[in-house]
Amino acid sequence: MRDIGKNIRTIREQKNLTQDQLAEQLFVTRQTVSNYETGRSRPDIDMLLRISETLDADIHILLYGPQTDPAGRKRRIQFGIWAGVLCLLTILCLYLERYANDLKYTTFSPCLLFWVHILVKPGILILWGFSALQGISLITGLVPLRNRCAKGIRLGICVAGILYLLIMFPYLIQWYSVPVIWTKTAFFILGALPNQPDGGYLMIAFLLGAALWLFRPARPTKEP
Repeated sequence: MRDIGKNIRTIREQKNLTQDQLAEQLFVTRQTVSNYETGRSRPDIDMLLRISETLDADIHILLYGPQTDPAGRKRRIQFGIWAGVLCLLTILCLYLERYANDLKYTTFSPCLLFWVHILVKPGILILWGFSALQGISLITGLVPLRNRCAKGIRLGICVAGILYLLIMFPYLIQWYSVPVIWTKTAFFILGALPNQPDGGYLMIAFLLGAALWLFRPARPTKEP
């Protein structure tokens, strides 16, 4: 509480008010406001309430200053660590894809490349989509949607993602000898280029991860 004057000054400056302007709104002299801010005198409880209302600030902030958020700081540190791990996984995935491509042309075995395209890359993009929304939430305060429809939407998103991967399956393993009209239709609807099949389904994987965060279930609360 000894920093009341400093807190008043900080909030006043954040509101772009001069001492004269604040004094005018409080119906006191500028010297009175100056005395409050320098600690020469302290406002009584009625004046504190008036200052709080005038500056549109919580009275607890006037008394004790901005409160730290240890839980938020911990979440930001955890997110930073996870983002670093995800970048490392992405780099490893790129090296694995390059190795799989070389293996395909040297041994004529596309098996590893197939699994990189069907599992590893979409999995990492899902994690990136989930993490992107998580990072945005730390900056903007965005929270997951947890209304009555959230559970159904979450289930629908998962089903749609699985169905799309199933539709892409014949094309990814290059079954060109099989007439798969439904696969070509999926490409046309979802915008994937025939000569670059990764584009469509990887974008879907990223959006799937983002949607899973947006509609994620609430964590169970611990009983006291």
